[in-house]
Amino acid sequence: MKRNLRINRVSYIFILMLIHVLAGSCSKTGESPEIRIFMDELPARIIGMTFDSNGDMYVGTIEDRAQKRILKITHNGRISTFKFIECFAIEYLKVGKNDTVYASVITDNVEGGAQIVKIAQDTIMSVVSENFTQPVSLAFDLQDNLFVVDAMAKRVYKISPSKEKSVFIDLGMSQNVPDNFYHGLDFDGECKNLFIAGLNTGITGNLLKFPINAEGDPDEPVIISDRYSKHVVVHNNVVYSTIDNSSLMIINEDGSQKVVNDLLLKDGMNLSFGRKESGDNTLYVNTFDKIVKVIW
Repeated sequence: MKRNLRINRVSYIFILMLIHVLAGSCSKTGESPEIRIFMDELPARIIGMTFDSNGDMYVGTIEDRAQKRILKITHNGRISTFKFIECFAIEYLKVGKNDTVYASVITDNVEGGAQIVKIAQDTIMSVVSENFTQPVSLAFDLQDNLFVVDAMAKRVYKISPSKEKSVFIDLGMSQNVPDNFYHGLDFDGECKNLFIAGLNTGITGNLLKFPINAEGDPDEPVIISDRYSKHVVVHNNVVYSTIDNSSLMIINEDGSQKVVNDLLLKDGMNLSFGRKESGDNTLYVNTFDKIVKVIW
């Protein structure tokens, strides 16, 4: 009898442990992450952040001169200059095929004086598309089309691999879209939804989800948050957005939301998940003067 009770007790403990492990693996984003500084001794103020297939990071600089730089930072913090660009400002970076670095660049501070450029790993640069006003975030779909959100024009543009440019979403003309300046965009893993982050001149903003139909066109948007949102990234179908100039919002697949507050996230802007040595499940957040790691 005692032996049976002992076996039942062991089995009960094992079942509890198994439930705990399974619950932890299913609610990773529900845990409190570790937040720490990755780098805060940078040669210039920075904006834009992306990773190549090796886990090396690229960031754009904000410097008081006509020539800006894209810096390359290894996972252990070694910094080098990847490319000098003559421009008014670098707004955003995104790595595409063959580790080509795409940049949204304001060449002249006038309407239509901005373009999208790409820089190959041999640092040869070419223009992908031009005549933007303030192009910010970049994203690719599964067919390698490039999507660009123009904050001032209030449009999302689609650029085909053959460089054909078209308006994908006219944010300024849609009755179902709040009147904000849209800075961030990203697709979910299967490109079934496009998420767009918006902010206003005050403290208001929103995060939109545009379902993409079978023809590849956007359906009517769903407002999933009314927070002041700068940028957004989707990782394993979980949505992450910098909000309220001080926090990180996390939205799970079931729609449940969590807000992470930390002093290191103050003035957080761009978001990007690392790769390989930089940590596939490590989220990086940059402000103007530092880069922060968020680790689950």
